[in-house]
Amino acid sequence: MNKPLLFGLILLGQLGYLGGTVGYHQARVNSGTRILLKTAPVDPFSMFRGRYVALSYEISRIPSSLLKDGDATQLKPGERVYVVLAQQGEFWEPVSVHVQRPAQGVFLLGRVRFSHEAHIQLLYGLESFFLSESSADYLDNTARRAIRRGQEQQETLRVEVAVARDGTGYPRKLFWQGREYR
Repeated sequence: MNKPLLFGLILLGQLGYLGGTVGYHQARVNSGTRILLKTAPVDPFSMFRGRYVALSYEISRIPSSLLKDGDATQLKPGERVYVVLAQQGEFWEPVSVHVQRPAQGVFLLGRVRFSHEAHIQLLYGLESFFLSESSADYLDNTARRAIRRGQEQQETLRVEVAVARDGTGYPRKLFWQGREYR
């Protein structure tokens, strides 16, 4: 086989793999159940990834009493758990936590940070929301003004998350003070 043909086939294979990976994840985002979660911002910057908002979700700290098929004190850091959610008004709230994947319902896959008798601290992979430079600056300035005025608690920072059937969450949009960020 000649070298240009082999090079072309290898390049085509790599592009196909890359396109397939992007298409797969985009299909999961588009077909996922849309839920809205309450969150609070932190303002970090990554030299390699740009401006983003680090988010701390209310559902990241869950009462241990919601764990239905295990003992919260026996959960290990990094262990997978499934948080079943139900819509309560505008937002989705946890109703139970399971070590085994639930057969039905809307649930988020989380990983245990730590756990004890009172609560379970979880990570969902939704803790970073990347923004354009202008959006990040606007959000940062608006938040600082609200904090100076003591108004930061008047409107909840909200994140729309697409939840795939396996529980993987994908942050889609961030909402604050009547403005949408993508």
